[in-house]
Amino acid sequence: MLKTVPIGLFSPNYRVIGGDQTAELRFDIFAETGSIIIGDTTYEIERENPFVGFWSLELDGEPVMTSKKPSALHRAFEIYTPSHLLSLEPKSSFGLDMKLTGDGYDAGFEPESFLSRRTVLEGEWQDFLTTCFAFWLVILMRRRSYK
Repeated sequence: MLKTVPIGLFSPNYRVIGGDQTAELRFDIFAETGSIIIGDTTYEIERENPFVGFWSLELDGEPVMTSKKPSALHRAFEIYTPSHLLSLEPKSSFGLDMKLTGDGYDAGFEPESFLSRRTVLEGEWQDFLTTCFAFWLVILMRRRSYK
């Protein structure tokens, strides 16, 4: 089980804890960009432009994986890794729960409680970086829903 915990009471950033590794998920306040820090490595998350739902996870300016939001009307994403195509979509039309499915992935992201900003991931997942990228996208969708 992995969990995201806000770094501070008013911080937009989160820490991923549980398992062997930890990470920090950072969000830019005025743009839908940010970064993921695992150990001493910082991966930047860039958005192609504000009108296209396409994000790129980059290391030293080179894409590691990408994510595409096929429709502006739905909270679903397609995540493209070098070896997998994954789907991140809501479990229901009304809740904040999301599921990550694909080759070797069958996991659910759920709020720890109704008013909590913490998120819990349970299920099968393989790569920590890919899972952190999915966490980042889940939190992005929650931030949008709170506005």
